[in-house]
Amino acid sequence: MPASASEIPANDGDARVIEWYLAHGVDEDVAASLVAKFNSGELLDSMKADSVPVDIATVTTADEEITTSTFADGSVSVVALETPKPADPNARGIGTCSSITSGTGYTNYTNCDIWGSNAYLELHFRADYTRSGGTNGSIARVGSPYQYATGGTATTPQLSITRSFSSAAGPATAQGVSQYSSSATTFTAYLYLKVAANATTSTTGL
Repeated sequence: MPASASEIPANDGDARVIEWYLAHGVDEDVAASLVAKFNSGELLDSMKADSVPVDIATVTTADEEITTSTFADGSVSVVALETPKPADPNARGIGTCSSITSGTGYTNYTNCDIWGSNAYLELHFRADYTRSGGTNGSIARVGSPYQYATGGTATTPQLSITRSFSSAAGPATAQGVSQYSSSATTFTAYLYLKVAANATTSTTGL
């Protein structure tokens, strides 16, 4: 059986983090410096609630819309929203993310995955939400929380719908919150789904 994240030796965890950074376009020297910074007890910019990215890039694939944010110290945060497939009206039970559009301008999205990662922590949850009339949105359900921590441990994301319907106050919003802890430091990560005219994802500290 594979070791859990909390059982991974620090050097193996460091190697995994560097591998993740390389896969997301970070130079090896920068990745190594980020690991050293984190191991010294200093949070990376991607883990700080008040950090502003210096670059944001969004790519849409057949499976998901992925947004990558790069910060001043070279650290990276990735967040994604699963791309729905047209629902099969004859299918039973809950499957993968799907959507149905009605003749009145409503599109219902079911069981769609939202995830985010900063190399040390990856969070997921699934949601049912609706976009209507090209301007409004609502969130009906969140579930299936999941976390994976490297070099430390993390709590299961606490899920909540903080605003069910979009309004003048802002988009419909759901969030997952997890606390990461390691021998070096701790941080709190937030993963958001926001629905109005469009569905978007974002993170704080992740």
